[in-house]
Amino acid sequence: MIRVVVAGMGVNSGANDPGTELATELRNGGMEAIFTGWNQAPEQVVRGALQEDADAIGVCNGTAAVLSEIRGLLADEDAADILVFASTISPEAVVEWVQEHLAGE
Repeated sequence: MIRVVVAGMGVNSGANDPGTELATELRNGGMEAIFTGWNQAPEQVVRGALQEDADAIGVCNGTAAVLSEIRGLLADEDAADILVFASTISPEAVVEWVQEHLAGE
């Protein structure tokens, strides 16, 4: 089973919670999803992914700089094989994309 850590960068100020929505959609797609909450620092996200033995990290409200920092931290931990993606499209499309990129996990 594909295991995905979902993390929110910054504060969620909207009526909908995209982190929870993404985690729910990933679960509905047959994956294990762990939502770590909002206001996560890149170091916290990487530590959580390593602790959970994640195959992927989904970042909500993350900038390109944040994604790059997460990838660098993963490389420092010899964990560059963990897929990192931003949840900037519909949760349904993300599920398909993750399944395609982690087929066989």
